Amino acid sequence: MKLINVKPSLRVKAFFWDMVMLIPFFVLGLIVFFICSHLFSRETADKIVESGILERLFVFTYLLIFELFTKNGSVGKKIMKIKVVNLENDSRPSFGRMLLRGVGNLLSFVDLLFCYKRLDRRSLGDLISKTRVVYATGEQQIKYEGKREDDDLI
Repeated sequence: MKLINVKPSLRVKAFFWDMVMLIPFFVLGLIVFFICSHLFSRETADKIVESGILERLFVFTYLLIFELFTKNGSVGKKIMKIKVVNLENDSRPSFGRMLLRGVGNLLSFVDLLFCYKRLDRRSLGDLISKTRVVYATGEQQIKYEGKREDDDLI
């Protein structure tokens, strides 16, 4: 069965699950940050928190860790049964490509808008890293796309 790119709605659902799973990771990161914040002045620590850099760093780290060290990617991707593959040969992306993808995905909502606007359903992170998100199983592909290979013969 030929792998096809997933619908943007599944990517949004996977992103939602990732954000739910990120809460404990985020709380732990904040605890570590505030313990280490004695290295900064109070004004610097406040600026870091207010800028939103900390949140983006936590999301980037969470997603990168799961994308690199698990078979199908983040917890949200596992729940939705989707995965990231190389654009050229559908193999698992290298560390460098996943790092590039993570950088592109830092703009989370802009990234998701790309999925909705592009015919090939690829996000900004996918375009930068030459990857795509596909269904992890043939059953999921049939369930969400409603088409089988046999239908092409009719």
